[in-house]
Amino acid sequence: MANIFLTHPPEALANYYGDRAVAGLKALGEVRFNPAGRELSTPEVIAAARGCEVIVSYRQTPGEAALFEGSPDLVAFSRCAIDIRNVDVPAASAAGILVTQASAGFVAAVSEWVIGAMVDLDLNPWDAAATREVDWVSGACLMVRRQLLERLGAFDPAFFMYFEDVDLCRRLSAAGHAVWYVGDAVVVHHTRGSTLGQLTPGLFLMEQRSRLRYFRKHYGVPGAVFIRAAMGIAALWHLASLPFHRGSARASRGVRVNLDLLREALTPARSPRS
Repeated sequence: MANIFLTHPPEALANYYGDRAVAGLKALGEVRFNPAGRELSTPEVIAAARGCEVIVSYRQTPGEAALFEGSPDLVAFSRCAIDIRNVDVPAASAAGILVTQASAGFVAAVSEWVIGAMVDLDLNPWDAAATREVDWVSGACLMVRRQLLERLGAFDPAFFMYFEDVDLCRRLSAAGHAVWYVGDAVVVHHTRGSTLGQLTPGLFLMEQRSRLRYFRKHYGVPGAVFIRAAMGIAALWHLASLPFHRGSARASRGVRVNLDLLREALTPARSPRS
């Protein structure tokens, strides 16, 4: 088991590490924390991390040559940020110490999060019989107190179809009310009853428009830009792969759908109620 030292002062530790993250580190080895309520100097880091193989460094903790030279047991210096300008990488390399850093860029960070979420779902599969608090539930099996709907409003009419249930659950949560999935409840949902059981190109575009509306409503311009970029990349990717699909009818339909999706991604933003 490795010995791991986190240089983060208390406030930074609270911002960047939750109980679950700390528990994950503790599963890898013995974890030590910054004993002071402030940033540590290099001599203080050397003393506090004595005997540790790994230092997980806050971005304001410098990785100076003296630290690597004075830490004979150190194997890896992990920077939880993109910026490693205050880390003496050549000195670390000379001491045989690996330096790591967070990936640059929003897309890379989101991709890493998605992969992590997928791994987490694989390790902790959903238990359909368990009752638990969730972010949202489907509108096909949603029960809300009447007085809450009267006070907060029901489904936002700006969402003609898709994401109206996600939006309502988010508004309920923002108002301080929990959303629960009840494992022993039984609901019969006749799938796609509103769409005659068919997923047409028009319905696909309607879902993407609702997705964009939701992100624009709750995440503002950054959310809208991110979703538009994702829609555009997805459309271009599908268009590029269409020649490999068999059947002219399918290929022709795919061209129309993805050109419409690309056009939607490039359309100037409208107001949330438009």
